[in-house]
Amino acid sequence: MDVRIKQKFISDGQAGLRAIRFHNFRHSYASWLIGNGESLAYVKEQLGHSSIQITVDTYGHLIPGANRHAVNRLAGILGPPVDLTTKKGLPVPG
Repeated sequence: MDVRIKQKFISDGQAGLRAIRFHNFRHSYASWLIGNGESLAYVKEQLGHSSIQITVDTYGHLIPGANRHAVNRLAGILGPPVDLTTKKGLPVPG
């Protein structure tokens, strides 16, 4: 990387700012793409990852609602929740 570019983007501590690596901008870009609904396949291509697994391992936690969708699928398989102490069904949040 050209040293002039590096100096322009990275604080040397004189301004009282935390040092930022140029690579952090790459992560910010990927996070922004995912947050705006782009597919991980598109993000993979943009970042030049050799496999989708690298992208998923690095940014998979940023997929909006991914955990909720997994929980909903599991709930559909297992059925409604039951209070094990009373053996009665629990209310399902709507």
